[in-house]
Amino acid sequence: MNRNIHRKNRNRIWLDLLAIVILFFILVLVGLSLSNYVKYRLLDFAEASKGSIEEKIPAQMIVFREEYLVTAPVAGEYETTVANGGRVKSGSGIGYIKGTALYAPKGGIVTQDLDGWETILVKDKLTELDIPHVLGILADEALAASAGSAQSKDIADSDADRHNLAAGRPLAKIIDNLVDYQVFLLLQGNFFELAEADKLAISMAGDVNFSAKVLESGLIEENSYFIASVSSREDALLYLRYANIDVITHKVGGLIIPASAVFVDDEGRQGVYYKYKRSLAFTEVEVLYSGDMDGKEVVIIEGISEGAQVVVNPDKARLGQRIYY
Repeated sequence: MNRNIHRKNRNRIWLDLLAIVILFFILVLVGLSLSNYVKYRLLDFAEASKGSIEEKIPAQMIVFREEYLVTAPVAGEYETTVANGGRVKSGSGIGYIKGTALYAPKGGIVTQDLDGWETILVKDKLTELDIPHVLGILADEALAASAGSAQSKDIADSDADRHNLAAGRPLAKIIDNLVDYQVFLLLQGNFFELAEADKLAISMAGDVNFSAKVLESGLIEENSYFIASVSSREDALLYLRYANIDVITHKVGGLIIPASAVFVDDEGRQGVYYKYKRSLAFTEVEVLYSGDMDGKEVVIIEGISEGAQVVVNPDKARLGQRIYY
């Protein structure tokens, strides 16, 4: 009987040891799986997508238009008969003062929004202007407008206009939108390589892009400037006086990924890690161009398909690493 009890105890010990070994291997497998998952979660991915990289030069732009002021022929309150921004023909009636009709001196867009630059920013007077001084004033006005102080100024001006009933006061202006605009561009730096350019590609806020035909170029205090014409069909310039813009000097298109995704492996091959089925694969790529996009360094590559998910931080990845969805 004691022998049977001893045998049972020995069998129980072996079963306990086997259970411990099995539990140990389960814990090891769980630990490895958890470690692999944690390592996977440390990876950042980006999609290879079509796009373009642009090299830009920041610049300031002044817009010159053909504008015609309409002034009060007599003292009194002005009553307009044309909506702000409405189109009129030359000689069309636009309003009344004490029964005296006012007519458009030119065909175009009529607006009562006056800013005081109508008789200053005129094409024929461009060469007479102190451009750095004018740019400084316009930049301050744009800054004030973006800060919201321009609204209170406009209200004050409107109140003053309502109380100003004198003859000769400006009432409205006609913008001839059939004549091309003229722009003055002052670049930040001396870009002599652009001096012989026939056209400039320009981009500005609001995803507005247009081209300008160069009429004249030169230097102001070691900064390149250009006088150019822009099609009157560019509606973004219809009421614009001043803007900070970019002159695009170079543009390259292709598949774009973050520059950090490209690395050289132990065999000296340049490539990327990317998702392939349920693991990470490696493929060689060729960098065609590198540049900046939205403040981030990116590259245009060949050797991978559009839509591929590449590892942005390959130093934390390894070939064949499992992918978790």
